[in-house]
This record gives sequence, C-alpha cells and structure tokens, in this order.
Amino acid sequence: MADVNVALLVSQTVTEAQSQSRIKMGRDYASFYEAWAVLRQRIEETKRDAKALEKLHSELWDAIKDGRAPGTYPVSLAVQFVAMGLSTQEKLDTGTLDEVLTVHQYGVAMTILNASMRIMRISHIDMQRVLYSLTRDFDAMCRTAMRTPLEQMSNYAPMTDILAASHVKAHVRLFMG
Repeated sequence: MADVNVALLVSQTVTEAQSQSRIKMGRDYASFYEAWAVLRQRIEETKRDAKALEKLHSELWDAIKDGRAPGTYPVSLAVQFVAMGLSTQEKLDTGTLDEVLTVHQYGVAMTILNASMRIMRISHIDMQRVLYSLTRDFDAMCRTAMRTPLEQMSNYAPMTDILAASHVKAHVRLFMG
C-alpha cells in the first residue's frame, strides 16, 4: 500500500514538474537537460518526503496501538498537516490556516455526500454540483473560523443528534457497522 502511495505521489510530482518545465522552457532553463535535471531533483525530493511521511505514519500507528496517542481523524490529520508544513505555529498565530480548514470542510462535505449517494437517488454529477456550491463558501467559512475564539466555538446541531439517536433504535438500519 505504501509503495502505491509513493508511486502515485511521484507520478503526480512528475506531471506537475513537466507542466512547469514546459511553461518555463525558453525563459528560465538554458536547455532541456537543465529542465530534466530540475525534474530529477523534484522526484528525489518527493521520494524523500514520501519516506518521511511513511515513517511518521508508522510512528503514529505505533503510538495509537500503544495508547500514547488517540487514533482519531482530527489528530491524524493534524499530524499529517504538521509534517507537510501546512500547519505551523506561525500560520496559527497569523490566522492563515486556510489549507487546513479547507481540507477539513471538504472532508465533512464528502462524508455527508457519500452517505447521500448510498441512501438517496443522487447522481455523482448532482453530488459534484452540491460540492461545488459548498466550496464557494469555504474561504468565507475559513475566515470566520480563524476569527472566532475557541471559547465561542461549539458543535450545536440538535437535529443531527436526534436523527442519530432514532437511527440507532430503527428496525431497518441503512448502514450496518
């Protein structure tokens, strides 16, 4: 599984670097050889980063199994963001965690949309329309979240709790888990 992730990451890096090389060709690179040298360097950096992330994931998994760290989605995501440099104290201090909040919001939206596809007649195209309409508001939601003190944040969604409680006692379960 890890090899597949590394291969995918390298493939994405090559594609991105090739497109950047085409854009820069004739302006910044003296030759194709120089452009390919930069590409090779990017591939090696990506492989190094992927190995570091694999090591981090292994250490986190060991900590979860040993009870030294909670194995929750938010904790795992936070560890990943810190490792990727997306979540730093400087970004937290300046309120520029937009990437982190956007990934979280996207995850929440996709969780609900994937469940909707299983229980409703909604096509993948309709789902993409809904997701697109939601993502337009992500920037504003990120700014609001960054301005809101922790003391004022809550997860008040009583209807969700009521529906979840009635689902537990339902005769027919939609998702058996």
